[in-house]
Amino acid sequence: MQLLNVNFKTRSGQFALSSGATGTEEKQLLLDSIDVWMTKQNNAIVREPNNSELSEQHSRFTRARSNFNVLTIFDTDEAFISAAAIDDELNLITYNDLADAMTAINDHIRVLEDDGTYLTTNVTKYATLKRLLSELNEQKTKFVRVSSRPLGLPGRKNN
Repeated sequence: MQLLNVNFKTRSGQFALSSGATGTEEKQLLLDSIDVWMTKQNNAIVREPNNSELSEQHSRFTRARSNFNVLTIFDTDEAFISAAAIDDELNLITYNDLADAMTAINDHIRVLEDDGTYLTTNVTKYATLKRLLSELNEQKTKFVRVSSRPLGLPGRKNN
């Protein structure tokens, strides 16, 4: 997984999943996790139909799902880098999309832990979700602009 060409004004960047079959599996797990979270949100909206916060969260996750759904999986990382250099809009993901995906994956992990299947039938799925969560967390830091601390006035000690 990697994030290229980060635009700090729009807080977006070009996002690539792993190449080949691993990338296809990662994409499907991302979409499954978002679906699990959206099902939970749909049930909450049925219980509280007038809650505007739930409706806004649901629409945000719908946007994130559609953005992750159109991600193109490339055969090699080099193919993605060369395609990204040509097309600025290729695999464009925002900071909020990434944060929503992390929330959904975290919730999916919790669901697997609650029903206990992460120890029996879903061992590889659980391990892949944990790996995805840590990799997404690493990529999320690329959206933050780092600036150096001012040195202070000449002739004064820096605190």
